[in-house]
Amino acid sequence: MTTTNQNASLRIADTILDQMGGAVRLSAMIKMRSPVALESGVQFKFSGSRKVNTCRVILHADSDLYTFELWKCTPTIMKQVLLSTGYYADMLIAAFETETGLTLSL
Repeated sequence: MTTTNQNASLRIADTILDQMGGAVRLSAMIKMRSPVALESGVQFKFSGSRKVNTCRVILHADSDLYTFELWKCTPTIMKQVLLSTGYYADMLIAAFETETGLTLSL
């Protein structure tokens, strides 16, 4: 990946985290850890839910919509629990809260 692409990926990942409340809030509320900038999104691990522990959000720049994925990852298994598309940025927090049962705001 070139430096330009890496910078764009980091900007997209940071923007998505900001749209979900910000990295500081996510770290405090759900113990977010290991955020990774993807080519057009972000992935992070979190605590507090028995059914899932990894979130991946991908931006589809052509439509400005997001794909929202939840995974259960253990040292031996990676199981996709949810794959849903068609989210606008302002829907990401509600989708996360609804699907995980966790709260991202006080």
